[in-house]
Amino acid sequence: TTWRANYLQGASELRNGKPQVPAFFGTVSPETVKAMSLDMVFDYLGISLNAKFADGKSLTLNFDFPDLKAKYLVEINNSVLIYTEGKASSKAALSISMNKSEMDKIIGRSASFEKLYKDGLIKLEGDKKIIEELDSYFEKFDPVFNIVTP
Repeated sequence: TTWRANYLQGASELRNGKPQVPAFFGTVSPETVKAMSLDMVFDYLGISLNAKFADGKSLTLNFDFPDLKAKYLVEINNSVLIYTEGKASSKAALSISMNKSEMDKIIGRSASFEKLYKDGLIKLEGDKKIIEELDSYFEKFDPVFNIVTP
């Protein structure tokens, strides 16, 4: 039955192309992101980090989540994202303060970092240009892809 399923999926892809999905469909649903702990969020960001885009980059960020009374030190070195709970660095290029709900919106792509910042929901200290650069380090997963056909 596995081979039959592969055959039918391949035939469907050849006849119809990729399936059409609603515009709000993404790699993570809002409910999933909301249920994630901060450790899971930073793990997800680590998985999303594209090593080629972050190659040769070195960046230190402080994150503060006042609603959860949590602080995180995030470092990107050697194309790897490393986070440490409960720490901050005085040498961080940027310190970011936001509630977990704002981080959920950014991860779930229901709101952009820039919009939340302009609305006053995110506070920044340091070089604000880093945000645009930081966003370019992460892979934007396409949730719709061919299963059988190349």
